[in-house]
Amino acid sequence: MKYFLLLLLASFISLTSQAQFRIKVTAKNTADSIVYVRTSVYDDQNYVPKDTISLRKSGWKISKKAIIGGIGFLYFPKTKAKIWICLDNNDSLSVSLSGPDYLASIQTKDKKNKLFFEYQRLEKSLAFIDTLYKKEQANGRKFSYSERAAFFKMKSDSLTKFRTQAIKRLKPTDALAIHFKSLNALDRSIPDRKNYAKRAAFLNEIQFNNPKYLFTPNFKATLTEYMSYYPLQADSMQVGMDLVLGKFNCDAKAYPYAFDFFARLMKNRNIQNNTEGYVYFLTRYVKQSGCKFLPEKRKMELLQELDGLSGLPLNQLSPALNLADTTGKSVDLHSFAKDYDYTLLVFYAPTCEHCQKEVPEVEKVLKMAESVLQLKIGRYAICNEPGVPDATWKEFIAKYNLKENYAHVTMPGITKERLIYDALSNPVFYLLDKQGNIVGKKLGAVTIRKFFGAKQQASR
Repeated sequence: MKYFLLLLLASFISLTSQAQFRIKVTAKNTADSIVYVRTSVYDDQNYVPKDTISLRKSGWKISKKAIIGGIGFLYFPKTKAKIWICLDNNDSLSVSLSGPDYLASIQTKDKKNKLFFEYQRLEKSLAFIDTLYKKEQANGRKFSYSERAAFFKMKSDSLTKFRTQAIKRLKPTDALAIHFKSLNALDRSIPDRKNYAKRAAFLNEIQFNNPKYLFTPNFKATLTEYMSYYPLQADSMQVGMDLVLGKFNCDAKAYPYAFDFFARLMKNRNIQNNTEGYVYFLTRYVKQSGCKFLPEKRKMELLQELDGLSGLPLNQLSPALNLADTTGKSVDLHSFAKDYDYTLLVFYAPTCEHCQKEVPEVEKVLKMAESVLQLKIGRYAICNEPGVPDATWKEFIAKYNLKENYAHVTMPGITKERLIYDALSNPVFYLLDKQGNIVGKKLGAVTIRKFFGAKQQASR
């Protein structure tokens, strides 16, 4: 019997010594019967596994897999409650909670997470400021970066003070210390597109090369904040993108995440000359890059996209289109363009939520440009949704009053023209001159406004 107990004890010691981290949640009188352990970034090599812990059976969840460490959270599916936790490799975290308010009742002896829970309670007590901000936005108020910082100053000051004191009690290598330092940097930051020194200082504060930094909720937020220091023009955005991506080796764990961020950013229609910016991105970081991080299929898709975009240079004649309108009559794009000072080529889908928002916004910009600059602007609008009922299409036209200077035509299925114009998503806007030459690609309401604003400045 004694031998058996020693063997059992040895087995338990062996099991726990192999564990890279352990977590236990003890609960009383909770609406939820389970809790999920989740992370803000999923990764199949080093991550906190997507675990499910029973709240009715208290016990340790043991992982033998090493983790880099980072910020995760406990998610309670019934009440939708979320409590953030920090986990470094070899940590053992035991928490207890009770009653309906999980954050108020959660307790632990773990010093890092005890601090983190106190921080989240403070954050929750200041949530009324976020509510007021959303109310102001709903009432139509627009905030500049400096106005937004002033609005949140009381909250930012309180949280920054807490984080600064907490950092002194943490190891610099702790995931929570890294998390708090980046939040302090974000709260201090007020993007100013003319303050180059401030822009550079913010970039230097961010620990992009620290592997733990990727596994915090701040990775995308800090990239967004940094790029907000640049004008919404492709050549400027390229500078910031190159500086950030230049900080990584392409075999770094965070590199694919940064790559995906910039792939989306450089396609943003609010960036002037975004197509040229995206072509630059694909050329430098896919076609010419020696990095091997992309799966071959994904790389080939991006190279095909590059070939398509490279075939639509600015100030060149747009590819021919001759499509049937709502009456069945064919309308030639180039012939249509000759009747106008400019023509907006629109690919849209009546059932697309983005189209329902953006097409009317663009229409307002066009009407303003026509009025201010005394222009006549045509709209060659293509229903880019194969098989959509005519009634749905015509209802969209009537609802948003898209009638004056319009040709409403339809694209019959997946055609070569759709591929040539890279119009596989909706909406897509191109701007043509009177001769049918492309003068703007992959535009949005903001970039169309800037285009005609520049025309107004030049005419003064």
